[in-house]
Amino acid sequence: MTKRKRPTGKATSGSTGDTFRRKGRRSVEESRETRRALLNAAILEFSEKGMSGARIEEIAKRAGVTKGAIYAHFNGREDLLAEASRAAMSSLQMNRIAAEAPDLLTFVDETARRLLSPEGRSARLLISELYTSGMRSEVIAGVLAEWHVDFVKTIEDRVPSGVLSPDAVAMCINLLNLALSHIDVYESLDVGRDEVLAFVKPLTAALLSET
Repeated sequence: MTKRKRPTGKATSGSTGDTFRRKGRRSVEESRETRRALLNAAILEFSEKGMSGARIEEIAKRAGVTKGAIYAHFNGREDLLAEASRAAMSSLQMNRIAAEAPDLLTFVDETARRLLSPEGRSARLLISELYTSGMRSEVIAGVLAEWHVDFVKTIEDRVPSGVLSPDAVAMCINLLNLALSHIDVYESLDVGRDEVLAFVKPLTAALLSET
């Protein structure tokens, strides 16, 4: 009588382990995808309706998940709001553009062109909403403060010596961007965006001039 060979414990264990590892990787990837989808949905919701008008239910609907998924990834609305604000600032890529531009004049000009382009509408909405909400929300004010510190570090070695500090230059650049983000309000005026752009470099040059 021929005895059946039993599968060795090693093979069985290895097969089960591989299955668990594959499932574990899928779970981690799915979790990351869900979190990323929620952040993207929150950014859209916030930019379109404002921080106060954004609703958890709508964010979940945009992301294609249940409301419970938000609480599985974030500690409530305030946490989601803060993380979405960080993601929004990161999506604008201003620090990267500043770091890659040969000088601050080029950086401000490139940023202005990006903001004023038809494709820049979402960026304009984000900047406008973030700074407006920063006056009402300590959470968003904290996120903006973090970003301002990083931005100053990015540009400080490009600021000419003189009376202007990197902090003052960063503030003026951000105020200019904030003003440009409201250009849609002035559509009733017969002024082309190229005409506005023509003033950006002279204004920046004056800002950076030594006194």
